[in-house]
Amino acid sequence: FVHVLDYRDTAQYAEGDADADDTRPGRDAVSLYSTNAGSVAGPLGVRPLAWFEVEAVMIGPPDTWEEVRINWFPSHAAFEALTSDPTWQTGTHHRTAGLEETYAIMTLPVINRFE
Repeated sequence: FVHVLDYRDTAQYAEGDADADDTRPGRDAVSLYSTNAGSVAGPLGVRPLAWFEVEAVMIGPPDTWEEVRINWFPSHAAFEALTSDPTWQTGTHHRTAGLEETYAIMTLPVINRFE
């Protein structure tokens, strides 16, 4: 999976959410999500391959994207197991609150290792 992320300055939780009054930065909210997701993803064999800070974009406004994450899933079944897991689902509100915009694409690698 390749994820492109744009963080909110301040996380925006839904009204009625237990964290609705929180003023944490969007990046910190997504970090909470990542910690929660990692607790489920690791045992499924999911691994982060690379995370990059975006320095510039070729098309669009220069401040659109902030980070690119590449995560390796061993199979489609692992992805389905992750997204159907109740522990993962309870943490997704942090991701939603912390991201202004995101784009994700499932890919099949041509090169399967970095050296």
